[in-house]
Amino acid sequence: MPRSGSLAALSRLPAPAPPRSTREPVPSAAPHPSHGAGRPGRPRPRPPRFAKPGRQNRPAPPSAGRCPRCPRRADMVLDSLSAEGERCCRQLLRETTARFRARPAAAAVLVPLCLVRGVPALLYTLRSSRLAGRHKGDVSFPGGKCDPADQDVVHTALRETQEELGLAVPKEHVWGVMRPVYDRAKASVVPVLASVGQLDLQSLKPNPEEVEEVFVLPLAHLLQTQNQGYTHFCHRGHFSYTLPVFLHGPHRVWGLTAVITEFALQLLAPDTYRSHLVCVQLPNDSKPALED
Repeated sequence: MPRSGSLAALSRLPAPAPPRSTREPVPSAAPHPSHGAGRPGRPRPRPPRFAKPGRQNRPAPPSAGRCPRCPRRADMVLDSLSAEGERCCRQLLRETTARFRARPAAAAVLVPLCLVRGVPALLYTLRSSRLAGRHKGDVSFPGGKCDPADQDVVHTALRETQEELGLAVPKEHVWGVMRPVYDRAKASVVPVLASVGQLDLQSLKPNPEEVEEVFVLPLAHLLQTQNQGYTHFCHRGHFSYTLPVFLHGPHRVWGLTAVITEFALQLLAPDTYRSHLVCVQLPNDSKPALED
């Protein structure tokens, strides 16, 4: 896994406060073809969340996402889906898979790598606003809480994906388990990377009780610097850490979902994607956590 410090630091990060409506608005995003505007019977996307003045959602530096060895990003993205790219990702995930697959966890999510009309993309969901709790209406990957009957976190991620989207993913399509992330309550969430192949979004059957919308973000979109940002967080008045944000899609990707997205990009495009995950060790915090 590229940038060894980034992943090792994740389990020591403190929980960021969610953006509040009294703060400076996020910079305006360019229209996206999959926005709800103009589609009969579909509501317009929720307005962007708000951010800390002068701190949140800054564009990534111009040098991010560029590599002299990889001038053709589209070719690189397709290479990541080749047999050799899959073999490489499975090899990189072998250690974390062996370590965390059978370890008890609070929840697991599937990171679905798919092809939509031949374009490599990641599949996301918008959680239903009818759900209870503080995460309703948030962008997330399909997944949920581990059940005592689940064999391991892979079983949890696949079961929850089928329940939420009607999408059955064979176990052999799972490439591996990524390092867990932690929410504010310090509950572990384990990401599971899998290839779901060619995907027609119209063939999915989202559970309306859990999922409000299903959308994809092409890997090429996620790797474009104008769609990458970062958020600084402070702890007790001092800078503590920086998290990635992905902009200009149907919905803003932030929090744990953005961190997991970054993990996937580091695996799939290690020479192209530059991490925005930065951590400073905080005193007197044995296991600070992130918030989605």
